[in-house]
Amino acid sequence: MNIRKRQPHAGFTLLELMIASAITTVIGVIAATMLPNMMGNHAQVLKEEKALTRIERALQIVRSDIEQLVVRPLIFPFESAEQPIVQSNHNIVGLETSLEFSFMQSSPTNEKITQKIHRVRYLLQNQQLIRETIATHLPAANQQWSSAVLLENVNSIQFHYLLDRWQTDLADKDKAPKAIRITIDSSHWGNLQVIANITGASA
Repeated sequence: MNIRKRQPHAGFTLLELMIASAITTVIGVIAATMLPNMMGNHAQVLKEEKALTRIERALQIVRSDIEQLVVRPLIFPFESAEQPIVQSNHNIVGLETSLEFSFMQSSPTNEKITQKIHRVRYLLQNQQLIRETIATHLPAANQQWSSAVLLENVNSIQFHYLLDRWQTDLADKDKAPKAIRITIDSSHWGNLQVIANITGASA
C-alpha cells in the first residue's frame, strides 16, 4: 500500500495576510502621528541646550572678569596733571544694579603673552544683560565702549559685595570687597547666581 505523505503547507492564508496588513497599517498610523511630535521635542531640546550653553558662557565671562579684577586707585577726573582727584582706593564702581571695574586682559602674541588693563561694566538695558568694555583703565567721556549682549529676557540683576558682610553698594571707598555676588532673574530660567572671588593683585 502506498501512503502519500502530506506536504507541509507553504505560504500564508488570506486571513494571515489580512491580519499582517492591518498590523502594518496600525504601526504606520502610530508612527505618522508620533514623528512630528518627536521632531518637535528634539528641536525644543536643542533650543534649550543652546540657551543653557549661552547662560553658562555668560556667567563664566562675568566670573572670569571679576577674578581678573585689578585692585588699584581710581583716579578720575583730572583737574590738573599735578592734582588728580582720587575717587577711591580701589577701582570698583559698585551699585546694586550695575558694576564697573578694571581688569587685566591677557593677549597672546607670537613671542609672548602681553597683559593690558581694560575697563568693563555690566548693566541691564531693555531686559538685556550688557557687557561694555574699553581698552584703557581710565576712559575719557568721549571714548567709545564696545558693547555685547550676554543674556536676554532678564527681568532684573543685583550685585552684592562682600566686605564684613554682604551689602548692595560700595560706600566704603577705601576697602575693596572680597567677593561679588551676581543674582540674575531670568524669565525662562528663574534666579541664576554666581559668586566670584576677587583675586586680582594691586597694580
